[in-house]
Amino acid sequence: GGGNLVTALNTPGSATNPNNPAHLVSYAGINDAANVNPGVLANATASVPVNPGPVTAITLAAPGFGGTNYGPGTFVTVSGGGGTGATATPVIDSTGVITGITLTAGGSGYTGTPTVAIRGGATMTWNGVAYSPTAVHEGQYTFWSYQLLYHRAGYAESEIATQIATRIRDFDAAVSGTRLSDMKVERTVEGGDVTPL
Repeated sequence: GGGNLVTALNTPGSATNPNNPAHLVSYAGINDAANVNPGVLANATASVPVNPGPVTAITLAAPGFGGTNYGPGTFVTVSGGGGTGATATPVIDSTGVITGITLTAGGSGYTGTPTVAIRGGATMTWNGVAYSPTAVHEGQYTFWSYQLLYHRAGYAESEIATQIATRIRDFDAAVSGTRLSDMKVERTVEGGDVTPL
């Protein structure tokens, strides 16, 4: 995760060129996944009946495209077409299938058809269980490991390391959804069995 992974995953292949049936498959961290293009780059059509004018509707080219398990991090971008201000949100059913797009603002000044893209990687299951912080805490979703911070004892830098560790434990971990205090399970070695605390 991180770095240029999402950029690499978004490299155009079969998404924009049917004569180049290339597909890139990887996994991304939760924060990275929101910026992954899940399917065809221009997968919906924007309607601009007045030139120049606002976008009046966005129609999903193929409901259900790209698979399932799209969650709250999925979003729509509207770009190009000479105008500004058009915004939209995806309609996602209870199984995570994208079934439509809701236009939330038409914007103005569009002289051509803007490009509509849906962003947000699908959440994969692990042993049939979908990711959620609760599923991790309860031991149902077991694709996780501890993040460890090592430092030499007895050096002045150890105070800095302690401050960093405290920050990670008390603040940063909460942003990702999992702190040690939230866990009801543990593993004694990396990759080992998950057992109740």
